[in-house]
Amino acid sequence: MRRVLREPIVQFLIGGSIVFGVLSFLTGDSALPPAAPGPAADSRRIVIEREALLDFVQAKTKISVAADVLRAFEAFDADQRQEWIDRYVRQEALVREARSLGLDREDELIRRRLVQKIEFLTLGLFEDELRLDQVELEAFYHQRGEDYRIPTILTLTHVYIKARDNELATGLSRPTLGSSKSSEFRRAEALLVTLNEQKRSFRGSAGLGDRFLYNRNYVDRTSDEIRSHFGAEIADAMEQIEPHASNWRGPYASAYGWHLVLLTGRRDSRVPALSEIAPMLRDDALREKREILLDEAIAAVISQYRVNQTAIDDW
Repeated sequence: MRRVLREPIVQFLIGGSIVFGVLSFLTGDSALPPAAPGPAADSRRIVIEREALLDFVQAKTKISVAADVLRAFEAFDADQRQEWIDRYVRQEALVREARSLGLDREDELIRRRLVQKIEFLTLGLFEDELRLDQVELEAFYHQRGEDYRIPTILTLTHVYIKARDNELATGLSRPTLGSSKSSEFRRAEALLVTLNEQKRSFRGSAGLGDRFLYNRNYVDRTSDEIRSHFGAEIADAMEQIEPHASNWRGPYASAYGWHLVLLTGRRDSRVPALSEIAPMLRDDALREKREILLDEAIAAVISQYRVNQTAIDDW
């Protein structure tokens, strides 16, 4: 069907038919014989109804309040009203011509819009059920509260010592008793002693160490972000050690080298109280309820159809 519609001669005939139909209707000149009474005759008759015309004006002007549309239309003079009527007639005639040619049958955008409209109309049937009382809200919170968990929030700074290329290639590991320490690790150990002896503060370590790929200071950042920048060892350590104004820890290993870390603040992960997230919780619970009702209604519609998929099974 689509291949046929792409042929130039077919497009010419379709276009000519639409233009001829519109012009014939608007001018009152038609070479067509008078339509016989019945459905076929009705398809060639456009009745301008008040509500349909106002809906058309509202859709085109994007005015959100229907009463404002009515006031605006009543303020139009005769020529302005006729202009809107002509625009409505033009759209209605073209829509009918397109449907008569079957142009709406294989258009994915039209099919998608029809699905959206039937879903909207279906939900309208459940308006009374799309409410949520306090008992339902509390039940949803107890069932899904963990989904709203607030992650651990950390405030820290670090001094970075870049690892040698061969260390990065083989993977960093903390030196064990009796093993040789790299010069970078010894440098990190010595710097840790200096930082603690001098009781360097959060801002007092600026200029020390090497330049890090990401940030030097992390203020109110999630543990997930720390993990993504430094790796598991440092992120896990920050969950355990106590924050301090000048107590530096380390050296900790990352994929990039060694880190001396000063953790000055931590807010542990927690599930917020229902009262803290009530508006968000209510929206999510209603959305889930809406989806469940819609799925059930659609399943009931589908059950009325017989589906033959033999051609697909044999494919």
